[in-house]
Amino acid sequence: MAATIGALAGFEEDLHHLAASKACFHDFGDSKYRCGLKALLEAFDTDIRLSPLGRQRIYEMVLGLLTARLYVNRGWAENPHIFAIPLCQPVFVIGVGRSGTTAMHRLLSLDAQFQGLEAWLMNTPMVRPPREAWPEFPEYRSFIEAVDNFRKNDSERALELQKAHDSSPGEVEESQGILLQTFSCTYWEIFGLPSYAAWLRTQRLAESYAYFTNVLRLIGAQEPHKRWLLKSPVHTFEIDALLDVFPDARIIQMHRDPLKTIPSGCNLRYLNWGPCGGDLAQRELIGPMLCKWSRLALNRSKAASARSPMQFFHVDHRRFLRDPLDVVHAIYELFDLVLSPNAESKMREWVTTRPMSRHGEHIYPVDGWGITPAEIRETFADYRAEHGFA
Repeated sequence: MAATIGALAGFEEDLHHLAASKACFHDFGDSKYRCGLKALLEAFDTDIRLSPLGRQRIYEMVLGLLTARLYVNRGWAENPHIFAIPLCQPVFVIGVGRSGTTAMHRLLSLDAQFQGLEAWLMNTPMVRPPREAWPEFPEYRSFIEAVDNFRKNDSERALELQKAHDSSPGEVEESQGILLQTFSCTYWEIFGLPSYAAWLRTQRLAESYAYFTNVLRLIGAQEPHKRWLLKSPVHTFEIDALLDVFPDARIIQMHRDPLKTIPSGCNLRYLNWGPCGGDLAQRELIGPMLCKWSRLALNRSKAASARSPMQFFHVDHRRFLRDPLDVVHAIYELFDLVLSPNAESKMREWVTTRPMSRHGEHIYPVDGWGITPAEIRETFADYRAEHGFA
């Protein structure tokens, strides 16, 4: 199929028909998302150079997002009561990429008072079934098969990705997968799409988070009493929209030296998209884009924290590595959470079996990403001084 894909914008209707065929449903919901989809596909056609493999990858990604929208709208139609479910004081782990957000997220997810988002349920949103029943669902089996095929057919890259972002199908994952279904999400800006970024600045991102809340209500309908625990670097950039929709959110922000996060983030992005070729494989383009995105995200989150300081708990990555449970106790104290003995025991076991040093041991060289250490120091001079990284 890759060889037959030309301009992606020309496949908009085909993508809708194929998604409807896959989901056996045809209601994509409010058509406003089509404006974002059109802007995105046109940006991929005009703003960057894509290889045939890159076009295929974007085509499949958009197809998956449209299919997810169909699952969402079918779930809403079948469960109209879910819109009344309150979402009280959700906890968000934010921070620029590679700042320790995944380790914090996974550690806190061991507390049974929280619920999070699993990757297969973001791909095919539905009321979360009991975990022991997951293998009975074709959507889950299809997800596992896709993961197994990737690990089998691209084992070397799969191993590198596993080192960089350890995950398993049963663990909680980043939550931008739901925001992407709105096609109004700053995630796409890391690809370097100026025309899409210009369009996005005319939109209210709070509308994307309103969609996000109702997908959470759908997935968590069986456990409405459980508090949500969510994580994504995208939330750092979109913090104002997040707080508009979740005014009582509790925010845990991770902080790590950009001299470490930027090259590590570049490496992860290249592992994910470099094989697609074209501009996605141009290493010298990745560093400047990621540096700009991270700087803007930190500016926005700092301003939001200044406005609502008691909603934010700031975590120095070095402190987290030294004594993760000490940090957990401090978070629970600030946010008036109760850490049960069982949850604390699970966390201590996790820390023991997966030493925290693992989450700081991968050091990536800055050279080769189109940005120098001196430029990173200059871009983040105030941030590095404020957090003692300078």
